[in-house]
Amino acid sequence: MESRVFSFFAALFSRIAVWFDESACGKYYNKFCAWLNRVYQKSFVSRFFAGPKHRDVFQNSVLGKLFGLPGRFLLFLQNKLSGPFNHVLKNSLVCVWFSKWADVSIRFYGFVLCAFSLPLLFLRESGRLGLLLIVAVFAAGIVMILLNRSLRQLFGGSAVVTALMGLFTTPDTTSHESVSCGRAQTIAALGLGLLLSFFCLAFGVKLLVILTGGVLAFAFLLKYLSLGVFLTVALSPMLPTMALVGLSLICALVFCVHVITDKGFTFVKNPMNTFVVFFIIALLWGCINSFSFAASASQAAVHISFILFYFIVVNTIRTRQQWTALIKLFLLSAFAVAAYGVLQNFTGVSSTESWLDEEMFEDIKVRVYSFFNNPNVLGEFLVMTIPLTAAVIWGNMREEHKALFGFVLLSMVACMIFTWSRGAWLGVFLACALFFVIMDKRWVFVGLIALLVLPILLVLSGNTAILERLISVGNTSDSSTAYRVAIWQAAIKMIRDFWISGIGIGSEAFKMVYPVYSLSGADFALHSHNLYLQVWVESGIIGISALLAMTLMFVKQVFSSAVISARKTDSGAKIVIALGAGFLGFMFQGLTDYVWYNYKILMIYWIIIALAICGVNLMSKPSVDEGGVSVK
Repeated sequence: MESRVFSFFAALFSRIAVWFDESACGKYYNKFCAWLNRVYQKSFVSRFFAGPKHRDVFQNSVLGKLFGLPGRFLLFLQNKLSGPFNHVLKNSLVCVWFSKWADVSIRFYGFVLCAFSLPLLFLRESGRLGLLLIVAVFAAGIVMILLNRSLRQLFGGSAVVTALMGLFTTPDTTSHESVSCGRAQTIAALGLGLLLSFFCLAFGVKLLVILTGGVLAFAFLLKYLSLGVFLTVALSPMLPTMALVGLSLICALVFCVHVITDKGFTFVKNPMNTFVVFFIIALLWGCINSFSFAASASQAAVHISFILFYFIVVNTIRTRQQWTALIKLFLLSAFAVAAYGVLQNFTGVSSTESWLDEEMFEDIKVRVYSFFNNPNVLGEFLVMTIPLTAAVIWGNMREEHKALFGFVLLSMVACMIFTWSRGAWLGVFLACALFFVIMDKRWVFVGLIALLVLPILLVLSGNTAILERLISVGNTSDSSTAYRVAIWQAAIKMIRDFWISGIGIGSEAFKMVYPVYSLSGADFALHSHNLYLQVWVESGIIGISALLAMTLMFVKQVFSSAVISARKTDSGAKIVIALGAGFLGFMFQGLTDYVWYNYKILMIYWIIIALAICGVNLMSKPSVDEGGVSVK
C-alpha cells in the first residue's frame, strides 16, 4: 500500500517547484544558473570532469605499469597454475565435501555436534553459562540427528533462499544428489566431533573457534566470495578491528585463489586503482622512515588489509542487483548503529570529560557513540551514510521501502544531533548541500530558507543547546578548540623538519616526536587532529601527495559529466553522487579531526570508495531498475 505521507510531500514539493519556476525570482535564478553553466562549460574544471577521454594515459605510462605489477603477477600465476590448482580442488576429498555441504544429510552434522559436546560435558570444567552452552549444543545435535534430510531438500524451494543465493552465485541448473548418513558417514561424523572435542580440551575454546572458523570461512568463501563481501560490509560498523582485519585477509586469500583458478577472470579497470596502489607505496614509505618501525609496520598492515578489501569489492560486485543489495544491507547495518546511539541518549552512557567543556555547555549531559566508542567517530560514520540514505529514498523503489528508509534516515539524523559533534554537523551539512544542489539547483533556496528559519525555531522552542554548540565553532575559549589549535601549530612545526620523510605511521611514532614540538596546554597528543597534517607528518611529501591525488581522482570519477548528466534518469547515478558527497563531507571533517584514527571508520572509508567506484563501473551497463524501467 502506498504511503500517503510520501505521496503528500511528493505532490507538495512538485507544486512548490512549479511555482518557483514561474515566479520572477525563479526566472532570474534560472538565467543566472544558465550563465554559470556556460562559463563552466568553457572552463578547465569542465574539461577535467568531461569523462574518460584521458583515463588510460597514466595507466599506460611507465609509472602506471609499475603500479599495476601486483595484478599482472596474479594473472601470470593464473596462466601457470590454474590447471594444477583446479586438479587439486576437484580431486581433494575435503574440497569435494565442502562443494556438497548443502547436499549432506543434516543427521551427519548432528552426530558431529553430539560427539563434540559429550566429552566436554564430563571432562571440561565450565561455569554455569559454559555448561548451558554445551548442553544446548548437545540438544541441537540430538534434534539434527532426527532429520535425515539435506539442507537443500529442506530449504531449496524457498523463494527467499533462492533470491539470496542469486546474489552470491550464478544460477545452478544441475541436479543434486543428496548424500544420506549411512554407517560410514556416521563413523566419520563421530570421529570428527571427537577430534574437535579433544582439541578443545587440549588447546582451549578460543583457538578452536579461530581455527575452525577460519577454515570454514575460507572454504565457504571459496565457493561464495561475494557472501564474504556482504558479511564484511554489513558487520564493519560493529566488529572489532582484528575481526575486520581477519575477514579482509580471508577474503583477499580467497580472491587470489579465484584469480589463479579462473581462466576467464579479468580485473576491473578503473584509473582509481592506480592511485590506490600509489597510496599503498606511500604507506610503506611511512614505515621505512618511522621512529617506531614495529608499531608503524603493524598499523600499515591493518590499513593495507582494508585497502585490499577495496580491490576485492570492486572486482567482485559486478551486477547492479548485487550493488544495490549491498548498499541497502549496509544502510540497514547503519540503522542498527543509529538506533543504538539514539537509545544511548535516553538510557545514558559513560562519557569522557575531554569530550565536552561542561562550563560552556552545561545543558549537554550525554554524547552518544554507539558502537564506535567516541561521539566524533560516530559522527564521521553518519556523515558518509546520511546522504546515501537520502539517495536510496530518492531512487526508484516501492513506497513501503521508501517509508522504511525514511525511518532509517530520521534515526540517523537524530543520532547525529545526539553526538553533539560540531565537525560532523558541518560535514553532513556540506555533504547534504552538495548532494541536493547537484540533484536540483532549486534546493539552494530551500537551504537558505532553512538557515534563516531553523535558528529562530530553536530559540522559540527554548532548545538553544544546538545553536550554542554551532556558534562555538572556532571559539578558542572552548577547551576543545584551543587544544586542537595548539596541536595544529605543533604539527606544522613537525612538518617543517620532516616534510620529506615524515616521522612514521601511527600514534607510537607521533608520541615519540610530538613532545619536542608541543605547546603549553597541549603537552600530550596521540595525533594532530587533522587528517591532512597527520598524513604529511607520518609519510612526508609522498604521503600527502598520494592522498590528494587519490582524492582528486575519486572526485573526478564520481562527479564526472557522465554521472551528473544521468542523475535524473538513473537511480544508480543518484547513489554515486551521494557516495561522493558523503566522502567529501568526511574529508571536510578531516580538517578538524584525524578521521582515520579509528580503524572501523578507516575500513568504512574504503568501503564507501569501493561502492562508488563499483557504481561508476556499472553505470555503463544496461540494467532493469526496481521500477521495471530499463536504464543505462
